[in-house]
Amino acid sequence: MEDMYHYRRTLDNAQREVSERFENHAGALETAATVCYEQCRSIRRLSERLREKIATEMFDSIMDFTSVCRAVSENVHKISTHRGEVFPENSREYLDQEIRREEFRGQIKRWKKAYQKMREFGNDISRVEFDRMGTAELAIYNQAITDLSKDLSDLEPNDECLRACLVFSEIQMERRRLLHSLFTSPVQIGKEIGSTVLISMASLGASWGLIAGASMTGASVANSGMKNWRRASLLSGPELDCKYVIAKNLVEGNGIHLQDCFMRADIRRSPEDITREVMQEDVYEETVMISPYG
Repeated sequence: MEDMYHYRRTLDNAQREVSERFENHAGALETAATVCYEQCRSIRRLSERLREKIATEMFDSIMDFTSVCRAVSENVHKISTHRGEVFPENSREYLDQEIRREEFRGQIKRWKKAYQKMREFGNDISRVEFDRMGTAELAIYNQAITDLSKDLSDLEPNDECLRACLVFSEIQMERRRLLHSLFTSPVQIGKEIGSTVLISMASLGASWGLIAGASMTGASVANSGMKNWRRASLLSGPELDCKYVIAKNLVEGNGIHLQDCFMRADIRRSPEDITREVMQEDVYEETVMISPYG
């Protein structure tokens, strides 16, 4: 606790609040895990061995979510930018922050899917109609996703805009770098070409003709194909977030500053083009970020 006290003193006000909220999420989940365990143990129509198995699996699953929340609480500085510290030379660092944020969001979403399946299995074998998710766990899940999908620090609006543009530019360069790496080092083709590499290319926006050509001709690809695919798969969320920040600034009449941000980030497109893309995107409600950077 002493270490966390000193850690939070290094954060700005919004970062500190996020860290404290996720610590609170973790505490609430520990309580939910205990309640869930006792509920599962009380299903008398099942054998004691089966009750214990289900109860333990449920408990362990919720505690996994607890661990993610604690990790977020302890690493807010790695998924956000401290107030007053936005500079073009740090753009790579900002992209890494957004990738880490996306990793946390992905972990939480995967946990929810796995936990839902676990509860459904318990419902089926016990013939008891529980909710698909426990009320407490679902509430904390929703709050955690919301917390990771909005401002995480006290950045000024203009700094937030610049940061989003810098991240957007880095994402475009990262996609080009990862796609290029698929063709720069020879590897064993076989199954990798048939799955990992092709998925990587699709994630990076390669045309289907290029993908088909690679699979048929056995093009040289990078040894780190799987690693590149994982990283590429984490770019879509931050990219969409950036587009929303850009569109938001344009709609709110901040076009002059936005143009300056585009020049500083070396984005060779217009804000209007990106805004039109946002308007055409069919986005699931849970992925829409009103003001995700900070």
